[in-house]
Amino acid sequence: KEEKEANKYLVYVDSLLDVDGYIFLPGGYGTQMEMLTVMHAMQVGETERKPLHVVGTTHRNALMRFMSDGLKEGYLSNTEVFHSFHNYPMNAAEAVCKLV
Repeated sequence: KEEKEANKYLVYVDSLLDVDGYIFLPGGYGTQMEMLTVMHAMQVGETERKPLHVVGTTHRNALMRFMSDGLKEGYLSNTEVFHSFHNYPMNAAEAVCKLV
């Protein structure tokens, strides 16, 4: 059963990567995991870099702090910090308009 669940998850992750851009709304652990999975795939070249919008200041600020700390502490490089990440306040409707 665990192998079947793992396979379903991998198919799900593949479906996350087959889009033109990302809009992440405030959410819980699953949302954060999906966002980091997408960012990791871009980091290691599993998918090309795509626009990534994070709606809501709490999640966006936490992500920016994480990336800033990663740069300062040396576990992220400038090329690994996503230039397609849009760091400005917006709501979901504005994020959609930016992607289309």
